[in-house]
Amino acid sequence: MNKVHFSKKSKDSIFIVNQNPKSKYDDKEGLEYEYPLSIPNGRNIKKGDILVFNISKKIAVSLKLGNATLSGVARVKSVSEFDKDGRKMAKATYLWYRKFEKHISFDEMGGDVRNNKNNSINRVPVEVEFSFVLDLLRVI
Repeated sequence: MNKVHFSKKSKDSIFIVNQNPKSKYDDKEGLEYEYPLSIPNGRNIKKGDILVFNISKKIAVSLKLGNATLSGVARVKSVSEFDKDGRKMAKATYLWYRKFEKHISFDEMGGDVRNNKNNSINRVPVEVEFSFVLDLLRVI
C-alpha cells in the first residue's frame, strides 16, 4: 500500500475539484480527472498535488446524500495536456486514489474552505492546508 505523505515544506497543493457522475468530461473515477485549462486553477494542478473530489449539491440531494458532497481523494501522478473539440484540456492521472466509504459534508470538515464555490477547481488556502488534512483524516 502506498503511504500518504503531506509536508508543510512541500510545494504540492491541495485542490477541491468538482467531479459529477455523467459529466461532459471524460473522467474515470479512481483513475483520472479531465478539465479545461481555461477555467480558474486549470493550469495550476501538477504532479504531486492532492485532489479532493466534490460532487454538486444538486447531485448529492438527488442521491439522497443531503449536504455530503466530498467523495474521495487522490494524489496526482501526472498531468497531460491535449486539444478536444478545439478546446485546450488537461487530464490528471493518479498515483493513488481512495474513495470515501461514505460521502462527507463540509460541515463535518469544520466548514467549507473554498474561496469561490462556483469554480470547479479550488485550491485549499495554504494557511489552512494542515488543519484541512487533519479534519479529513478525522472523518474518513
